[in-house]
Amino acid sequence: MRRPGSIALRCALALGVAAGLVAATETSAVAQGCGSLKPGSYFCDVTYTPNGWVLIYTELHSDHHEYAHWKIVGDTWQEVWFDRSTNPNVGWDPYVNKTQILPGDSGVQDSASFNAPVYDGAPWQARACTWTGGKNYCTKWH
Repeated sequence: MRRPGSIALRCALALGVAAGLVAATETSAVAQGCGSLKPGSYFCDVTYTPNGWVLIYTELHSDHHEYAHWKIVGDTWQEVWFDRSTNPNVGWDPYVNKTQILPGDSGVQDSASFNAPVYDGAPWQARACTWTGGKNYCTKWH
């Protein structure tokens, strides 16, 4: 059984990391209200869960196209994946590149460590999702 203090500590850590990501924003490189994880990448939405957070970030690759990645703070065995669509109002491909946070992982994971990024240039959109505590949490479509 998880101690309440450890959940509170993890959430506080997640909020601190997310705040640090936003503070590191290079205003000339990303849209107003968005953040940057590293040069050539940006994110505009962080989705909070009971165990941490998940965000989707876009990175410009050498082929001059944007690709979506996810980054997550979560618990062991927490699942994370992409949904991808050309029209989210009609439907989408679920569970693209689905994986889990494995025992021994630090709890902060990036899709670049697990699988190929997902092309989210026109006409494609993507969102990052996680399943925890019996509920799905997803970022906004990007």
